[in-house]
Amino acid sequence: MVVWATVVTGLIIAVGVVGTIVPALPGSVVVVAGVVLFAVFTGWDAWAVVVVAAAAALAVAGIVAGVRIPATATSRSAGRRSLRIGIVGGIIGFFVVPVIGLPLGWVTGVFLSEAATSGPATARASTAATVRSFGKAALVQFAVALAIALMWAAWAVTELF
Repeated sequence: MVVWATVVTGLIIAVGVVGTIVPALPGSVVVVAGVVLFAVFTGWDAWAVVVVAAAAALAVAGIVAGVRIPATATSRSAGRRSLRIGIVGGIIGFFVVPVIGLPLGWVTGVFLSEAATSGPATARASTAATVRSFGKAALVQFAVALAIALMWAAWAVTELF
């Protein structure tokens, strides 16, 4: 049963790691859910408690960083109004263009909002700064999900052998 649980959990965690990059999937939550599922499959021993607690703490830290990094960076570039319009553009883009519509619509919405208020040159600069900040946040969340996945992999190897 441990081999079956390891394969299923590994697939779930892989989907979660990819979910940190693909905007439509809740990456960190899926990775932690995979770790909890593995703990349920293998029994709640001391390692399960340690790994699940560490995974949850890392995921919370990654989510907080994923929110704080863009918030501090965008406070120096695009305004809240532009970010809200970007969200609307992202939602529209999600339904118009599959897969890449969400980020494409978001960037377009931020740019158009900034261009309407401060001109195209300023809009390009503030949109680029906003995209960089969200990119940094995505990389931090990816690194956190990968760290959780590696921690789980080490635990899974000890369970298998």
